[in-house]
Amino acid sequence: MNKEKTKSWKVLEFIGSKGEKGTTLKEIQAYIWVVLNGKNKIDFHETELDWEGNKQRLTRGYWCTNLYGTGTGLPWSKHGCRGLLKMYCKKVGSKWVLENMPSNKESIYKK
Repeated sequence: MNKEKTKSWKVLEFIGSKGEKGTTLKEIQAYIWVVLNGKNKIDFHETELDWEGNKQRLTRGYWCTNLYGTGTGLPWSKHGCRGLLKMYCKKVGSKWVLENMPSNKESIYKK
């Protein structure tokens, strides 16, 4: 598989394009929603009231399994794996900064 064509690779490149300034989770999710999936930007920001009456963005958890990882349930791992942000980025304040890219010889997602 050509990693450079995958969404995961493009997400890491997007984070890297922000340099040391970094980018927020919401900006990463919007990039995936609008640029990579070709969906409407207005729909990305659509909200509804939660059970306490607070406005919540409907896409709030969008792509979080890939970004943060999970204990189980990922199609490529029966035992869970770490997500892109935890493997390749560091958090500086409220923003994510790319630390490194995976090599061509390794899987993007690892246990």
